[in-house]
Amino acid sequence: KILKIDLKKNKVILKHKLKNNIFAEGITIIDDKLYQLSYIQNHLYIRDKNSFELLNTKSISSQGWGLTTDKKNLILSDGSSCIKFLNKDNLKIEKEIFVHNKSTNIGYLNELEYIDNKIYANVYLTNYIIIIDPDNGKILGYIDLKDLEKHKNPENVLNGIAFDKKTNKDRKSV
Repeated sequence: KILKIDLKKNKVILKHKLKNNIFAEGITIIDDKLYQLSYIQNHLYIRDKNSFELLNTKSISSQGWGLTTDKKNLILSDGSSCIKFLNKDNLKIEKEIFVHNKSTNIGYLNELEYIDNKIYANVYLTNYIIIIDPDNGKILGYIDLKDLEKHKNPENVLNGIAFDKKTNKDRKSV
C-alpha cells in the first residue's frame, strides 16, 4: 500500500493498494512524481505524488532493494554492492558506484536514504546502516543498531531509515 497520512489527526488521507503479487521495496519523490520500486518484478512505477495515479511503468534491469534520490537522479540498490544512479528524466544509468571499505565490496544493500550529500544504506541481515560517499562508494562510517536487537522479533529484520529534517536527527525503524 501507499498511504498519505495526516500525522496530527492520525488519519489516512489517500490510499493505493498494490496488486497482491507486487512486493514494493523502495519509494522516493522528485518534484511532482512518486517513484515506486518492485522487488522481483523488475519494475519502476511512476505515479503522481498527489493522487497516486499511475503515470508510467518502466522495466529495470535488476531486482529492486532500495530507492532514494539526490533530486537529480534516482539512486537504486539491487542487493549487490553496486548502486546505480538513474537520470530522473529518461531513467538511463548515469553512473554506478561499488560500495567498499578498505579491503572488500559490501553487498546486501537494502533500504537507501540520501541525507546531507551522503547515502545511508541498511545492510540486510545485519545490525548496520553504512554511510557511503556517493562519488566513489567509499564507506565513510556506520551506525550500529545492535541495541535494537533485544527488542525485535527474530523473524523481523532491520529495514528502514528515516531522517527528521526539522530536528536534524536520525530516526531508525525496524
